[in-house]
Amino acid sequence: MIVKSDILNEKEMYLLKNGKTRHATIGFYPEEWGLTYKDVFSTESKRDGELGEELIKFGDVRKGDRNGLIKADLIFKSCNKSTFIEITEAYPKFDGGGAIKSNEIQARLYYALKCKLLKNVPMFIVINDDWKKKRWLRNEKQFLKDHNIHIVFTCFDNDWEKSAASEILTIMFSKEEIHDLEKNNL
Repeated sequence: MIVKSDILNEKEMYLLKNGKTRHATIGFYPEEWGLTYKDVFSTESKRDGELGEELIKFGDVRKGDRNGLIKADLIFKSCNKSTFIEITEAYPKFDGGGAIKSNEIQARLYYALKCKLLKNVPMFIVINDDWKKKRWLRNEKQFLKDHNIHIVFTCFDNDWEKSAASEILTIMFSKEEIHDLEKNNL
């Protein structure tokens, strides 16, 4: 990478030369680069991009920090409210092959609880409908809801992102607020 040395201070040059990175917030207009919001949010999963593109109609959406204290795919903010969203389309492992075990969903629930405790905002976990078959998760759903951690079940088929976004908005906002958000979206 070629960088003019007069742009960076001495410490920044040292970090750059020694392979150290520095946190930066960058703003850009995706359309000027031929990108959609879906492209921007789909860096880890196309599902992140699909839901991000739907939610951006109603507020601000950012990618979550995968290396920080809070693990989330998306951060959604609107009308002075914010939430963290974790998405996984993995299906449960019943008899082997290509799926994940319950303890991996439990790990996501741990991070959701941690998010709730540290940030005191609602947390959403969007997961495959097949997880409804797991009794332990059905049993925990009300406890989680009581602590403002919400499980959104979806089959990830056509327009899944619209129904997931609708469920998230319905939990976060009153009917009047949703109406105002939809009106502003037109």
